[in-house]
Amino acid sequence: MPPRPPSERAERDAALEASRCGGLSDYLRRRALGRRVVSRENANAIAELRRVGGLLKVAITSDRDREDEYRQLLIQVSVAIGKLAEAGV
Repeated sequence: MPPRPPSERAERDAALEASRCGGLSDYLRRRALGRRVVSRENANAIAELRRVGGLLKVAITSDRDREDEYRQLLIQVSVAIGKLAEAGV
């Protein structure tokens, strides 16, 4: 039996996912290799949160009076990174 062509909705969903990933070629490469497809927006947000986390670590060592506040913020940043990483696309 010959393969059925994808539905219009499946094509739209694939095109949307490809645009989030960074382009069709990157999307197809990742799918073919069995890798996760991560949207550019999530990747950029994760990179920015990691930068903020690094700044918080510096603040912890330089401002001992507010160390507990900075540690709580660092935990929140870590949780946000985890949620974005789990979401993938």
